[in-house]
Amino acid sequence: LRREDDLYVCVLHESDESPFDILPQEISDLEPQIYTQDMRDRLINHICKGLGVESEDETAAALEAAKRERERKEAAAAQQERLRREAEAVEYTRKRREAEEAEQERKRKEAARAKQNGKIVYSDGREEVLEYGITEIQDDAYFEEEEIVSVVLPNSVTSIGRSAFDGCAELKSVTVPESVTSIGNSAFAYCYELTDITLPDSVTFIDRTAFSNCRSLKDIAIPKGVTSIEYGTFNECGSLSSVTIPNSVTSIGAYAFYECGSLTDIHYDGTKAQWQKISVGPK
Repeated sequence: LRREDDLYVCVLHESDESPFDILPQEISDLEPQIYTQDMRDRLINHICKGLGVESEDETAAALEAAKRERERKEAAAAQQERLRREAEAVEYTRKRREAEEAEQERKRKEAARAKQNGKIVYSDGREEVLEYGITEIQDDAYFEEEEIVSVVLPNSVTSIGRSAFDGCAELKSVTVPESVTSIGNSAFAYCYELTDITLPDSVTFIDRTAFSNCRSLKDIAIPKGVTSIEYGTFNECGSLSSVTIPNSVTSIGAYAFYECGSLTDIHYDGTKAQWQKISVGPK
């Protein structure tokens, strides 16, 4: 086929109306040469009519314009596809970066939480993690756990329950965080080996006999928010030699320092007049 015929045929395939509808019904009755010329003329007329032009030259120009328009659209579509892929790549990178940052933040928080975790150490080297987030050491939680040698409470605990460490005879050191506000009845009673404990000023209440029979305890500073040293708080702490009492204390209960034979130094933060106003129970 000649070039123009090839173009003509391609255009005709895009038409809703078949060009062959205009051809003679009986092809065999026509001379081949006459038929070929006639067919070409009919096709050209059909194309011109479909394109809204009047001559073959105008048809070629229209076809060229159509080709350029098609190429323009294809280029625009390719550009749009390229932009879509680039946008997808950018979005993928953003989501991946966010996921990595979220994972890093999770690990950072986990590491920070691990640092804030507390622990209980046993004499055989075992360690029990007290996870950050717990707010209370419950009543009798470690009652008479004689193998405990040290306790570090997490900075989320606000209260230490009744007899929580009562009878932990080998307990030597306790770290009380500034989150703790209350220490329960007999919480550390009969911790015979306890020598190292510091009570933060966040503690405002220490219940009766909290440190009774802590025979190795040598000094203690009552937190500045405590208003009363309850009954038997330091009962039979035979090694206790020094106590610091803040001026917030207004009463000292009975037997608070009973059988504290080594107690020689009492440091009071207030004035003599304030000291004289403190209500003191027997012994």
